[in-house]
Amino acid sequence: MDAIQESCTKVWIRINLHFFLDDNCEGTLDPLGIQNIPGEDAYKLAEDIITRANSALENNREQWVQNLTWGIDPADAKPEQCVPLRYVLSGVYVWCNSAAQNTSGFIISHFQNNFGQNIDTEYNAYYVNVPGGPNGVANGQPGNAFTGENFGVSVFNHEMGHLLSLRHVDEDDDIGDTPRIRFQYDYNCDGDLTDNFPDPGIGWEG
Repeated sequence: MDAIQESCTKVWIRINLHFFLDDNCEGTLDPLGIQNIPGEDAYKLAEDIITRANSALENNREQWVQNLTWGIDPADAKPEQCVPLRYVLSGVYVWCNSAAQNTSGFIISHFQNNFGQNIDTEYNAYYVNVPGGPNGVANGQPGNAFTGENFGVSVFNHEMGHLLSLRHVDEDDDIGDTPRIRFQYDYNCDGDLTDNFPDPGIGWEG
């Protein structure tokens, strides 16, 4: 693995992309119904997703919150890292299945059990609605499938990272080139993260 990282030798990952339409094969490939993307454009859409995801990996940038505000000494900042992983499109599937189309993206096992392709050797991504806030969900760390409700490559690469055992950087991910990031904000805009507010609060009149 060190040799791959040092030379940035490409490692290709096979993945299948799945889209869902109504039982009558009408509707849009967009799980949220925002864009009108007909079923016949599935392969073009899938190729575009893979191309953009690979481009994002190729053009990796330095982690942007490596500074004192976030508790990271600039001397310890890590440069951008080579990401040798690239995706290769193994298959594109359009399923005319209203029940699946209306199944929550949190129930990844339903999609893997009913629509998964080569689940022991390839990854599967299902584009369905993921209600309640997140744009995507991975079925494990490590895992072999994820759901996503938009076609952004940030979601794609984020969920693939989870499938490849990566955790969020606000947790201890045991990886030296991704220092832990604490999600804290300077709520009162005084230049530090220790935010003290008067009690009972500014402008309160009892």
